[in-house]
Amino acid sequence: MTTPITFRCPEDIDAAIKLQMETTGQDKTAVIVSILRAGIEATLNGNVEISNRDTSKTSCKTVSEQSDLIAALRAELMPEVKQLVLDNLTNVERDFYQFSKHFEQQLEQLEAKLPA
Repeated sequence: MTTPITFRCPEDIDAAIKLQMETTGQDKTAVIVSILRAGIEATLNGNVEISNRDTSKTSCKTVSEQSDLIAALRAELMPEVKQLVLDNLTNVERDFYQFSKHFEQQLEQLEAKLPA
């Protein structure tokens, strides 16, 4: 049984895979599977150690890790967002109050011009 796997492959590794394909005459899948098996065996035997440091430009996170990250960001940013909303509401209320005062003055001036 096989499972399709998709990932971004750095150019240097892709070049090494293509070279191995040319050297062995195997297709890309066979070469990659051979390399993965050899790498897994080497790590299990302790011949190769995989560091926890992420050397790639992108980092994969599990859904759980992403959810935790989103929750942490939300908790951190929510007070600032609420304050910004309150500040803007205060500005809107002030502007509305000034507009309504101006509007009342305009109405009073118009009413004063109307015949009694």
